[in-house]
Amino acid sequence: MFDPFTSGIGDYYKRDYLGKGAMGEVYSAYDSNFSEGWAIRRFNPQISSDDKLKYSLYAPTELNSRLRHSQISRITDVFEEEGVRYLVMVFAEGINLEKLVSAAGPLPLERAMPIFLQVCDVLHYAHFQGVSHRGINPHNVMIDVANADQVTILDFGLAHFLESLTEGKYLLPQYKSPEQLKNPDHTDHRSDIYSAGLLLYYMLTGRHPELKGENIELDLQGVPDEAAQLIRKFTQTDKDERPVDIVWALYQDNDIKQEPMVRGYPALKTYPQIEPQKPEMVYVEGGSFVMGSLDGWLDERPIHKVNLSSFYISKYQVTEIEWWELMRKGWWERPTNLENLPAYNVSWCEAIEYCNKLSEMEGLQPCYSGSGYEIVCDWTANGYRLPTEAEWEYAARGGKLSKGYVYSGSDNLYEVAWYNYKRRPVGQKKANELGIHDMSGNVMEWCWDWYAKDYYGKSPKSDPKGPEKGWYRVMRGGSYRGYDMQCRVSDRYYNIPRSNYNSLGFRLVRGLAAAPRM
Repeated sequence: MFDPFTSGIGDYYKRDYLGKGAMGEVYSAYDSNFSEGWAIRRFNPQISSDDKLKYSLYAPTELNSRLRHSQISRITDVFEEEGVRYLVMVFAEGINLEKLVSAAGPLPLERAMPIFLQVCDVLHYAHFQGVSHRGINPHNVMIDVANADQVTILDFGLAHFLESLTEGKYLLPQYKSPEQLKNPDHTDHRSDIYSAGLLLYYMLTGRHPELKGENIELDLQGVPDEAAQLIRKFTQTDKDERPVDIVWALYQDNDIKQEPMVRGYPALKTYPQIEPQKPEMVYVEGGSFVMGSLDGWLDERPIHKVNLSSFYISKYQVTEIEWWELMRKGWWERPTNLENLPAYNVSWCEAIEYCNKLSEMEGLQPCYSGSGYEIVCDWTANGYRLPTEAEWEYAARGGKLSKGYVYSGSDNLYEVAWYNYKRRPVGQKKANELGIHDMSGNVMEWCWDWYAKDYYGKSPKSDPKGPEKGWYRVMRGGSYRGYDMQCRVSDRYYNIPRSNYNSLGFRLVRGLAAAPRM
């Protein structure tokens, strides 16, 4: 029993009951040093007993730790006691938006809009740190009425975590986007934009949206025209019809203008648009090589001969400026120093999306179709794609010009790689035999293949493309956060396709028939 005086929970003691939601009860608390300012979520029995969550308690904390914003409640601790799971957050003053609107009724525009713009500002920041909320609703938006309605948003990382492991059954469905309801794997930050639009609707009408199948019905009668237009912009059924940047949604026709769409409120930060640049590609002549190593891990064996067709591979890792100009989303504000740092925190799914968008921009046939774990590659298409694992290793070894180095371009790792350090601009270290940079270190690179530790024992001899299915995708090259063994040309690593771990990036490939020789 969670008693405030006679029994502590972990290092914490309850003060006041704050409320109950779909995930469990929330209490204010003080710790064993009598320091106040904590809130503890006591997960309900269904979540506490869920085997999928048993070994994953720290995932929300890791995701939340990327965020340093005064209006985001940080998750500071997670623990289990007597079969019940608890999560500790920094206490947020005020009441949640649900309670505010229930007590006050529909909010006038002059009160609702400052709250809404604060929500936009917080989401804008989080999206640039690579974190989508995926569960924004009136229960996790706190309003400090005594402090000019200052907003604090709860559950960053937690909603994402629960949706991934429990199919979203503890999140309010009427505030989810259509794509989130249909297939969470096909969800990105634009679902937050959708949910934010519904928050504005709720504040101005006092009504929750009505869910009809995978779509919502909104009665905008009585909502001021400019606010109604904004709500429609945010809540387009097709996510591709929504603005890709939550700040842009405040401007008419998605253009950068001086006047915000709802006048009388401060404009948020905006960014100039630059035409995306075509990547510099290197021709890799096909041939045969010995893949794997006897000096590495067991999944690098057996060493085996592979025959590869010719292809093109990008000279550099995709940079954050390239990512930003094409995708208009990321984990940073738009780069202004043009240092060409490699893009990072990119999931495999997002790398696939980038490949298709770049192909479409250049009038090429996209290679990929499908979604989530059902992505299919058309190997005859002339667009951009990720390298296969074999293509990646062949290019890293130097192709037909290979000198047999341990790392890509040298036996001296320092000559060719940034490792155990931090991200640095691409192309500063020595290139390998083919003139390709950073295939060892800087950021780890996604490959097309599903991962299987025993795949080398049954791999086809010519143009292998990995197992037909799996749970993880292959990553190669080591990273700035890694160590020397991970930077070897034969080292294999893997992660789930949706992971956007902060040292993950990628580079591009096109097949031989895809483009004229450069």
